[in-house]
Amino acid sequence: MSNGNSSYPNRGVICRKISFVIERFPVRRRICEDLPTGPFSIRRYGRNLSRLFSDQAHESLFIHMYDNLTILDAKSGSLLQFNSVLMAVFAIFIARIEVSLVNVIGFLGIVLALLSSFLLLQVVWVHWSSSDHMRSQVKHMGKLLNVRKRRTICYRIAWNLSQLSGIFLFLFIVIKGFCGLVSHACPPWFF
Repeated sequence: MSNGNSSYPNRGVICRKISFVIERFPVRRRICEDLPTGPFSIRRYGRNLSRLFSDQAHESLFIHMYDNLTILDAKSGSLLQFNSVLMAVFAIFIARIEVSLVNVIGFLGIVLALLSSFLLLQVVWVHWSSSDHMRSQVKHMGKLLNVRKRRTICYRIAWNLSQLSGIFLFLFIVIKGFCGLVSHACPPWFF
């Protein structure tokens, strides 16, 4: 056990095989976007990152923008957890597959929570500044502002969908509870 990797002797081979598959995968561009690949681009990335941190104004803007993106990531994680609770509650109540107004409301609530979750996954997509972006402060801030704007819009739409899903859950529980207590007051198709 001379090095820390002795328990994983084939890790390099496995990583190369995974990289080989990803390079031939149709979404490679999206997966490998803005990542330095190969020794030349890694060295260039390091030089540009050093240059970025030697310019106090650029460094401050860089830190500010990444702080903003970190806040969005944290909020998205919390909203994803809330969406999962909403979907679980709906799923518990819609255990029976029957066509009724109440179950349609429940189904719509689940769909809204799922849509919100898919949008939130766009918010938490990993973004790294590329070597090209770091060369120019204006380009770099423009790219980070676009990332922040796109993610903020996705988050706000997801938040509204999640809120609407919560309203559907409230309606679902109130209607189901009312019809459960006063079953003679609700028509059969309603419940």
